Amino acid sequence: MKKLHHLLKNAPHPSASILTGAVLGIGAAAWFFVRPMPPGVVRLVRAPVAAQRGGQVAAAADAITQAQVNTLKSGLGQTLSGIQSNLVSQVLADTLPVLGNNLQAAALSGVPQLQYLTAMKNAIAGGLDTLTGSAEYPSAQVKSALDSALAGFGSVNVNFSNLDDLKLTFTTAKNFAALSTAVAGNLGLPGLNLSTSGNAQTTFNYTFNFTTGIDAAGFYLGTGAGQSNFQMAAVTTLPGFNSTATLSLLRFMATNNAATPT
Repeated sequence: MKKLHHLLKNAPHPSASILTGAVLGIGAAAWFFVRPMPPGVVRLVRAPVAAQRGGQVAAAADAITQAQVNTLKSGLGQTLSGIQSNLVSQVLADTLPVLGNNLQAAALSGVPQLQYLTAMKNAIAGGLDTLTGSAEYPSAQVKSALDSALAGFGSVNVNFSNLDDLKLTFTTAKNFAALSTAVAGNLGLPGLNLSTSGNAQTTFNYTFNFTTGIDAAGFYLGTGAGQSNFQMAAVTTLPGFNSTATLSLLRFMATNNAATPT
């Protein structure tokens, strides 16, 4: 099983990509393309190695110590923040047809449709924060705390049977209502002398399934086959759209048909 214990902030790691693709669609009968993520998109932020068992009181079988809870919270928080940051700075930075780079601007403004990972990070942290006041917590209690916190996102499978490799497997998905953004002035297609008006409506569907845990080296994110992958699917429509364009000596105008909108 491949694991990432350290994220190197500015150095790509060939096994570090868990973002398998962003799927985007335009139109009523949406067309799709998959944008593969480059190697090294996930750059691990070093997590504190508070979970190493040397010099610490070991938890009972099928349980986790308070120190290990704290390590999980820190490691998950830094990892999810790193993926969110790279999603905005690398994926949404692309100039997309129709939208241009308006999705990146929307993400930087904090719209919830583009803050899925941040919202999930905060939910997980809130669940782990309920584990306090005891020296250790059985796996059933950890699962209950996280499942309650992840309501609306998904669930987690907790496996503490091997105290040298405490493992959590998250299964999450969420759909968001349409986000309204301005259509790019040139539809993201330079050179056509386009003039546009209207807003695009984009819906977002997320899936993020990942394995994480604590072993002798500390917090890790599983990167083996089928362990961790992230997908963002987006479908964009253009209600109320109109555009003019000049192609050679001919001037064209396109207006969205309200009876059969795109």
